[in-house]
Amino acid sequence: MMVTYAGDKEGARKKLVRKLNEVGLKNVLIGGIKKVRYMQMINKYHFDTWHLSPYEWKEYAQVCVRYLNSHDCKTVVDIGCGLGEILQHIKADKKIGLDLQEEVIQAHGNLIVEKLIL
Repeated sequence: MMVTYAGDKEGARKKLVRKLNEVGLKNVLIGGIKKVRYMQMINKYHFDTWHLSPYEWKEYAQVCVRYLNSHDCKTVVDIGCGLGEILQHIKADKKIGLDLQEEVIQAHGNLIVEKLIL
């Protein structure tokens, strides 16, 4: 097993190639732009860095969204919703997001694309 460090260019390259294979170039680029914005929001709202990975980089989130959208859900509840990105991609009449971290819910106000209940 190889341990990578922030200054390890080879490790960073491998991570980038893996992410490109997982989610594609478009999502890597969009996610990179969003990650910079999220880092700025962390400095302002002081929420957990766990929320730095954008939706476009989370293959599991995209799979969940595709599944839920294929089942014509009327109401969706996301427990641990963070910035509400998964809910923003779900087609449902009512979307409810819950998160224990108040700071991330406050930060969500800067990302509102549509009205979510958080």
